[in-house]
Amino acid sequence: MTLTEKWKMEGLQQGLQQGIIEGLKESILYTIELKFGSIPNDFKEKLNNISDANRLKEIQKKVVFANRQFRLYTFRVKRRVIESFTSC
Repeated sequence: MTLTEKWKMEGLQQGLQQGIIEGLKESILYTIELKFGSIPNDFKEKLNNISDANRLKEIQKKVVFANRQFRLYTFRVKRRVIESFTSC
């Protein structure tokens, strides 16, 4: 394998990993919006700063299994609950 081919392969792998990370972020935001309504901007910013796919998967799992009853709480409580998802 030439050096150029190696760089190309590494670039493809990095691109795939970045695509996975972006897909997880979109999925998390979509699920939160469906279950709880609006999403605070500061949560979106915190989520966008996460680049570890495993951490994002843990957040996604917490969001998916979160109880739908959270909709009944005030925005303030919702915000604390949503922020707790990022403290994996």
